[in-house]
Amino acid sequence: MPLKDAACHVWAIDGYTDDGRMAVVHNAFVECADARTASLLNAEGKRQRREAVNYDTIVQEIINTVRIQTQATLTQLDAIIYGGFRNANVPEHWWLEYGDTIYDTMPDYALFSVPASAQTRIMPFLEQAAFLGPGTGVGSFRTKLTVSQQAIIAAGTELVNMKEGVTIGDASDAATKIQALARGYLVRKGMETKI
Repeated sequence: MPLKDAACHVWAIDGYTDDGRMAVVHNAFVECADARTASLLNAEGKRQRREAVNYDTIVQEIINTVRIQTQATLTQLDAIIYGGFRNANVPEHWWLEYGDTIYDTMPDYALFSVPASAQTRIMPFLEQAAFLGPGTGVGSFRTKLTVSQQAIIAAGTELVNMKEGVTIGDASDAATKIQALARGYLVRKGMETKI
């Protein structure tokens, strides 16, 4: 399977090398997320009341735990990994910033890139709504790219580049939205695209 089959957390934390590595990273993430959720429950299995949530700390802990457990190989290139929370113990969506560009994917989509901005940092391209409001937020962690992430970005073969300010959820530019979805479809099918 290609990158398009990888979950957003696999891409953001590790990148994509092959299906075996993807499974290892995904399983480590699930184990970490499950442990985190279990730690918030009391002896009766009910959620304990917790004080203020520090999204940055949660994102950092998950990234470090998964990368250590999976022995990720890091480059010296700076990156920021984001996790978007919506009333959850762990982020429901993950994306990556490198070189003033946001890289965003989810299963069955290509890897989209869009210029980094205040807007794309809280609402990456494939999200329908920003991570703002009660019980929501974005955590981030300054870290390094993995070798796999660097290779995919440098090759550019998995990327669909979009202009700033256009998101899948942006109904004000329907033509661009349709183009983006068509590009993603063609990339998923392994077809050349000149759209």
